Amino acid sequence: MKKHKSLFPIVLVAVLAIQILSPSTTRADDDDASEPEGGIGIGDFGRLSVQASRVDVSPERNEAGMLAKTTYDSSTSLKFAVDLSALLLPSINNNKHGFEGSISMTLFPFDFDMWGGTAVTMLSLGSGGIGTIRIRGGFGVGVSYLHAYAYLKAQAATVIVPNKVSVEASVFWIPNQVSSAWGDRKGDFDEQRRRASVFVKLGEESKKLEFYAEHIDRQRGGHDKDFLANRENFVARDPDDDMQGLGIGVSLMTNF
Repeated sequence: MKKHKSLFPIVLVAVLAIQILSPSTTRADDDDASEPEGGIGIGDFGRLSVQASRVDVSPERNEAGMLAKTTYDSSTSLKFAVDLSALLLPSINNNKHGFEGSISMTLFPFDFDMWGGTAVTMLSLGSGGIGTIRIRGGFGVGVSYLHAYAYLKAQAATVIVPNKVSVEASVFWIPNQVSSAWGDRKGDFDEQRRRASVFVKLGEESKKLEFYAEHIDRQRGGHDKDFLANRENFVARDPDDDMQGLGIGVSLMTNF
């Protein structure tokens, strides 16, 4: 079972690559073929976010790998982020692919994160009315204060009120197989960020507000809870390495 799980990131990247590299079936005279599309929400190109999270960081352990604390330390973290996404090129079945990236800084505990990669729509139905659906996937690489990594990303968005309200669910996943910790940290990270968003259009044509909740789960060496069987993953680790928490945030969306 573990072998199959370790192959999942490779299989997903392969599927996305096929979608991106396959020749387009879009007609040459299609007016929308050359029009770029935003890769955030239903079709937004950028966002500026401020997020506050209540997080629990890992208990400290001594040099022998034994617990020095029996409870988690809680803190309120503050995160600032800028995201960009543009789907510029047509793909198969009238889908599009392009690039996306993000840069962010988190305080309490401190983290700096920067990632970028490719993104593609896997399913695009509707033209903005109720039930319009956009499903996207992506992969790329990133660096943070803790590690260098590759990531997989999935998003699904739909329209609730035409030209007013839409929603999105997204997952950003860093498998521990493609994470490499910096410095004297031993082992790698499995990190998941799950976000649920509501987008509300403002008076201006190209501006929206995003209100969202995000669950954060970062653990050394994946989600294996058996400490005694995997003690080497926990020796002398930084108490800020592992983290779980829930945050709420607001973003200003723009299509420039």
